[in-house]
Amino acid sequence: MKFFRVKLFRTILSTAIIAMFIVSLIFSSLLVNEIKKRAQDTMQSSLTYYTDRMNEIVRESNNVFALIEDNLEVQKMLREPKSERSEWFRQRVQIDGILVQTQANNTRYMDAFYLILDDGRYFKSTYFPFWDKDFETENWYHMARSYHPSNWLDTYDSSLLANNRKHGYTAVVYPILNFRTGNREGIILMEFQTKILIEILEKGAAFEGLSVEITNEDNVIVSVGDQIDAKDSRLGWDVLSETGMLDNGWRITLSCLLWDLIGDNVKIAGSIVLISLIAISIFSIYLSKDSSREISQPIEKLLSFMDDPQNIQQGKQLTIPTDVYEINALNVAFNTMLLRINNLFLELEAKQNAVREAQFAALQAQINPHFLYNTLDNISWQIRSGNYDQALKSLMAFSRFFRNKDRVKFFAGLIAILVSGFHSVKARI
Repeated sequence: MKFFRVKLFRTILSTAIIAMFIVSLIFSSLLVNEIKKRAQDTMQSSLTYYTDRMNEIVRESNNVFALIEDNLEVQKMLREPKSERSEWFRQRVQIDGILVQTQANNTRYMDAFYLILDDGRYFKSTYFPFWDKDFETENWYHMARSYHPSNWLDTYDSSLLANNRKHGYTAVVYPILNFRTGNREGIILMEFQTKILIEILEKGAAFEGLSVEITNEDNVIVSVGDQIDAKDSRLGWDVLSETGMLDNGWRITLSCLLWDLIGDNVKIAGSIVLISLIAISIFSIYLSKDSSREISQPIEKLLSFMDDPQNIQQGKQLTIPTDVYEINALNVAFNTMLLRINNLFLELEAKQNAVREAQFAALQAQINPHFLYNTLDNISWQIRSGNYDQALKSLMAFSRFFRNKDRVKFFAGLIAILVSGFHSVKARI
């Protein structure tokens, strides 16, 4: 029965593990698909947020540029040639005031903007001093001077124009036109600190593990989060990504590893599965013992009943109280078999008795003629010889012999008659 219990335990445990494995696969697949769908929806919402915020910066710069270029005092200054120092100082105070007021009233993200003319005049919206340089001789100025209508620069460490001791910048450059002549007189450079862009990206990060990257055609402008490279995708985990275009031509890309989203859930699910397997194992041991007991005890009772031959010879019926249908069926079949065996024994005994009766009748038929004559002759001789007591005994034995059908008594009577006849013959001699 121990082997049966072990086999039942293995069957229950393997069935439970297979069922748990199948359910886990189905559940995991549904969970991964649901998390992936929600992540993509969240990333799309985050992309919309980022696009709106970054485009606000682009619209802000376009609006400031239009205000400056359309300003009458600025256009008047462009038409006037560079004059004496006192006049230039007056222009700087006036134009700087216009730029400061424009920034105060119309900007939210911009750090500062500058008006640089080809003739060497410089104006700014910040109170920080200019670098002590001739900007029109700088390479970046000649490159920016060639842009039309506008262009956003790559990131750089410190301000190109002001000594403000700040770090991390990007800028947009616009050419400024003299409306009367139609000529380009210089540039307007608007600087934004990259920390402003990073704050926008960090604020819009919907979940941990999200990587956000803003790039132009060649370089990364700013990024937030751990960057995902090619080796991460080779691990077999999907890389989810969403990409959008900004109004200034930059591209914003959101990406994340699927494992970063489902890793904690997988660990929790794994812990649940492990605990479930332990619980199933314990339950399987209990169930196998309980189930095997319901089966083994009736079978042990059946074997014990079969070991006693008296139960079969006496035609006893086996009663096994159980709720197991198969055991009940086995009990009924066993009792039916016992009944048939008992009937066969009875039939065999009846046939044996009939054979013995026939043999006895044949023997009796063979004995009767000669035995009857000899016995009667013996009795008559005893009477003639005056041995009346012996003759009486012989006659009584002879009568009992024919009255008894029992074989033992029959042969006992036969022996008594033979002994009496022996004594008679002996007396004659």
